[in-house]
Amino acid sequence: AESGWAHLGRARLLCSRSSHVGDAVAALDRALVHEPRLIDAHDLRAVLLVRLERFDEALAACHPDAFEGGIPIALRGRRAW
Repeated sequence: AESGWAHLGRARLLCSRSSHVGDAVAALDRALVHEPRLIDAHDLRAVLLVRLERFDEALAACHPDAFEGGIPIALRGRRAW
């Protein structure tokens, strides 16, 4: 069975190669379908979107709807970064 953590692990492997950053973002999107409150996936997604120069999406990734306004400290810190 697929899990958010499995997709997060795949994304971490993919993002180590610059040619696979888009694939890593896609893996994170799949992770968040399975576990919408997976903070590490939101955080890495924001980092990778910055690498792709998709800045508005990166900011949005730091404020996911899954947390209903109660944004975790890690994502608040990433947004400030």
